[in-house]
Amino acid sequence: MEKWDLSVFPGYPGQVTVEHILPHNPSPESKWCKIFSEKDRAEWTNRLVT
Repeated sequence: MEKWDLSVFPGYPGQVTVEHILPHNPSPESKWCKIFSEKDRAEWTNRLVT
C-alpha cells in the first residue's frame, strides 16, 4: 500500500491509498491467471494510467 501526502488533498480528511485491481500473487489456478496472461499481469498490476 502506498500513501500519498495529504497536503495534496486538503479537502479529504482520510488516508489516501492506491489499491490494486489485480492481485500481486494470485494462485496459479485462480481466475486471475486464466483471464490475464503473466505478461498482462506484470504490465497492469501496478499501473495507474494507460
